[in-house]
Amino acid sequence: MTAWISGVFSSIFGQNSWLATMIISMIPIIEVKGAIPFGASVEFWGNNALSAGESFVWAVVGSSIIVPIIALLFRPIINAMKTSKGLNKIANVIEKKVSSGARKIKNNSENAYKKVLLKMLGVFVFVAIPLPMTGVWTGTCIGVYSGLKLWQTTLSVVVGNLVASVLLVTICSAFPSLVTYMFVIVMAIVVIYITVLILKILFSKKDKEEKINDSN
Repeated sequence: MTAWISGVFSSIFGQNSWLATMIISMIPIIEVKGAIPFGASVEFWGNNALSAGESFVWAVVGSSIIVPIIALLFRPIINAMKTSKGLNKIANVIEKKVSSGARKIKNNSENAYKKVLLKMLGVFVFVAIPLPMTGVWTGTCIGVYSGLKLWQTTLSVVVGNLVASVLLVTICSAFPSLVTYMFVIVMAIVVIYITVLILKILFSKKDKEEKINDSN
């Protein structure tokens, strides 16, 4: 399997493991959790594998670049998707998940400064924990939905992403034999999550159709 993955990425990126690492870090769900071990994997890249530190740098650069872009475009894209019959269900599922996360970091403080600070702290902590679905994409969207300004969301997410990346690169440096497995596990989680999301959308559509038929 590693040979097949190595062949696919080598055919696309050649020997530029740094470029592959940076681009992969921009992909939702995968992000630095998959990009750092991927770039440092000798099984994938051979002599072109990055050091843990180099992989850290390129993964952080790639995942940080997209934060303000996501913050600016998320709401317009979701609103546009809602107007499409084919994409509105996907938009609703995404919005429901993000709004749920935003509610968790809200607080009832009457002090406006404290309220903003606690929201930023909540986004930071959310992104800083390197677990599935706690990366820059979800964190940025939560920041937007919680009412944070662009710079507040960007700062919270980027700093949280740095902390998560430090934790990941520490693990990669301490356990180099596990680097490839870490990437494979992340990819498996991505496949499972997408499958569950698709099934959820399909079943939601089916339930709605059944309710309409029953009412008729």
